Formats: sequence, structure tokens, C-alpha cells
Amino acid sequence: MKLEVSYDPSPEWDVEGFEFFSFSSRHYNFKHPDEIANLEEALENQTAFFLSYFEHGDCIWSLMGEGPSCPFDSVVKAGLIFVPEDIPENKREEAARSILKDYTNWCNGHVLMFTIEDEDGSIVDSCAGFFEKEELIESIHSSHPGVTFSELTGNAMDSFIAESMNA
Repeated sequence: MKLEVSYDPSPEWDVEGFEFFSFSSRHYNFKHPDEIANLEEALENQTAFFLSYFEHGDCIWSLMGEGPSCPFDSVVKAGLIFVPEDIPENKREEAARSILKDYTNWCNGHVLMFTIEDEDGSIVDSCAGFFEKEELIESIHSSHPGVTFSELTGNAMDSFIAESMNA
């Protein structure tokens, strides 16, 4: 069996209830803070958090003040994330952090997919939309338990994934 792990060429971003706004007019989700209704109330109720942004090759979105800092490549107050009100108040900040990790992967094109082929080259299984390597590995192991792959390829294959597949 052959396993190919690649970057998803057209990953979807649709996380229900979360909204992102960048304060940079160069980003597709630009919105000036003055245009956001009830911003102070949302910040006070912790349904909105300011974001920091770092870019040097790839980008990194984080809660304000938590990401990398560089006078040339980062912005301390770069945007906003709105968190769904149905998330308990004591869990909203952590939910925002978790979604920002996925959002950063999506922005950078680091969403993964896999294809499994048999010895004849026929596709046995394929799945896309993995934001974390661990999710991809768990999906492969749960749907193909005990399978040993004779060939590991793809533009996203790395030693962590390879070691996890034939461990």
C-alpha cells in the first residue's frame, strides 16, 4: 500500500460562529475597528478578543501579545476574533487560541490530505481537510488499522508522519 500525504489544494474555511477581522486593508477579511458595532461590549463580555499578527514567510495569528514579536514583522493589535456566545465564558479564550491555530494553518496553506493506493495504483481511500498532523494520523490508523505502507510520499510527508505510520 502507498500513502501520499499532501497539502490540500483547496481547503475550506467554515468554522461556524467564529468571525475574524483584520485591520489590514491588504487582507481579504479587512474591517476597520470603527465599523464594528458593539465592539467594547463584546470585548468586555469576552465574545471578542484583539489579535496580534506576525509574518515572515508564513503568517501567525494569535491572541494579542501572545505570538512572536518583531519590530519589523509583527503587529500587536492587528485584528479581532469573535467567539460564539454559547461557549462558556471561562472557555472562550482557549477556544479562540485553538481556532487561531487552525486559521493560521489555513492561511498558510498547511491543511493536509491523504490518499492511499493499493499495489495496482487504485485509490483505496482519500480524505482532506486536516489542520493538524495528529488528526490525519489518527484518521489513517482508525480507518486502516495494522496496515503497513510500503511507500510514503507527498509534498507534506515528513519524518513525524512517516514514523507514525509504520511504528
